[in-house]
Amino acid sequence: MAAKKGIVLGENGLGNSPMTELITKAVATAIKASLGTSLAASASASSSPETTSMMATIARRSELLVHAAYILTGVFSERTVAISILLLRALPNDSPVSEKVLRIFRRIITECLPSEQLHKGFSIANVAKDAWKRLLIEDPELHNFLQNGTVHALTPPDSSAESGSGGGGEEGEEVAANATDPPVPASPSRQDIPKSLTLLKGWLETGFVGWVPEHTAILLWDQLALNGSRSEQCQALFPILCCVLLISMRKELLAAPAHESLLEALKRCGRSLKTKDVFKILAKTHF
Repeated sequence: MAAKKGIVLGENGLGNSPMTELITKAVATAIKASLGTSLAASASASSSPETTSMMATIARRSELLVHAAYILTGVFSERTVAISILLLRALPNDSPVSEKVLRIFRRIITECLPSEQLHKGFSIANVAKDAWKRLLIEDPELHNFLQNGTVHALTPPDSSAESGSGGGGEEGEEVAANATDPPVPASPSRQDIPKSLTLLKGWLETGFVGWVPEHTAILLWDQLALNGSRSEQCQALFPILCCVLLISMRKELLAAPAHESLLEALKRCGRSLKTKDVFKILAKTHF
């Protein structure tokens, strides 16, 4: 996908518009959710000048990529924001509006992630269903616990609110004191919506970004890259990766308080995941 001159704005600015303001706000919220677990080892470090400067740089680059993609495709969503952060963290020295970055970004959005249109074959709904079937075979106890648990939609967090969470991940991956909650799927209005879709929709909408520590998300995407990144290969791999995450959280999920909803438990346990533990489960997994 070529970045046409005169269409994609350069590094100096986006200008002022309602869409620019929306993108800036969405990126700021997503940055806190997805990078709070990796940029700070403590609450004090999260407010250090170095960390503040780094997050500002990442936010600025992400804004440029999301805005460029919106101009070229007309698409702006939580998904595009989340993937922009992940991609630019992997390519820190590339211009966020270069043809290379835009091509990779477009391919991830259109080919590697399950469609948000639920009637398509490679859709969020079908991936969630396949993950649920796999979980039933690999861990019936955990499957039954999740299938019979209570789901309550969480109130979407205020973008300016701060939430402190227990640390997790590798060294330097603990949750920052100001980490913002990832977007939470809306409460289902119909009783026949599968539990699998209700619980896994958030992971699949953002490619796990914001729901697990950054290093864990990168590890999962490494598996997609190593095992093939075409739609049919991703369709086979995403259910496996969802199961790996659920099994990695097994102990914490089964011990969740009775009053805690499953969505709350997934968010809490996801943030406290240790990448090395997820890697151990991956090493035992047959792809």
